[in-house]
Amino acid sequence: MRSTQSPRIQPTDLFGRVTVQSRSLVVFSPYELKWILSRVSVIPNSLKSLNFSSLQTIRYHDKVLTLAGPAMGAPVAAMVLEVLRAFGARQIIAFGSCGSLDEKLRIGHFIVPERALSDEGTSAHYPLPGKAVKPNLHICRTLRSASRNHECVCHSGYVWTTDAPFRETPKKIGAFRKKHALAVEMELSSFFKASAFYGIETGALLVVSDELFSSKWKSGHTTPAYKKAVLQGSEIVLQALTHL
Repeated sequence: MRSTQSPRIQPTDLFGRVTVQSRSLVVFSPYELKWILSRVSVIPNSLKSLNFSSLQTIRYHDKVLTLAGPAMGAPVAAMVLEVLRAFGARQIIAFGSCGSLDEKLRIGHFIVPERALSDEGTSAHYPLPGKAVKPNLHICRTLRSASRNHECVCHSGYVWTTDAPFRETPKKIGAFRKKHALAVEMELSSFFKASAFYGIETGALLVVSDELFSSKWKSGHTTPAYKKAVLQGSEIVLQALTHL
C-alpha cells in the first residue's frame, strides 16, 4: 500500500510497460518535432501515444534513443518527464523555442539555459526547499560544445517560464529582465524542477523564434534564419545526447 505521501496515480498505472531508453530527447513543439523526425530513423511499431504526448524509439547513427513530444507548456513537460523517469530515462535533453528579451539574442540564435525562473503553477508540486534548481552542468557543456561544432551563436543564462504567453506585458517583461532573464518560454522551470526532484540529469537547447525586447513584437517563425536554426538545433541536440 502506498503511503499518504505517495501520489495516488503513477505513470505505470496508466501505461503498463513502456520501452524507454536511458537517454531521451523531449521536444516541446510540433514544429521542432517534425525536424527531429527528419534527421532520425524511427524503430517500427515503437510509437506510443500518451494522449497528452507521445513516445517513440529512434536511431541516430548507431545510437538508440527515446523521443518524446510534443510537450507544450509546463504541466505537459513535467508529465512527460514523469513518464520517462518511471520507465528508465536518466539523461534527458529538451529542445524548444523562446522569445528573446535581450538585444544580443536574435532570431536564429541559441540559448543553453542555466536556470529557469518560474512564472507557472506546476513547479510548486515538486518541493525542494532551500535547493537551487539548475540543469546538469555536463549536459550544458556538451550542448555548448556541439553548438560550437556547428559554428552557431549560442548564449547561456536565465530564462523566464510562463503559463500565459498572451500576458507578456511590458511591465512583466521589464521585471524579468531585471532578474537577468534572457528569454521567455513555456516549459523549462517545471521540467528542471521535476528532474531535480527525481534526480534526473537534464539540459536544454532553445532556438530564438521571436524578439520582445523592443516596443514592438517581432516574429521570426517563418523566417529563413529560424528555419535554419531549427535544423541546426536538431543536429546539435541529437549529437549532444549521443555523446553523453
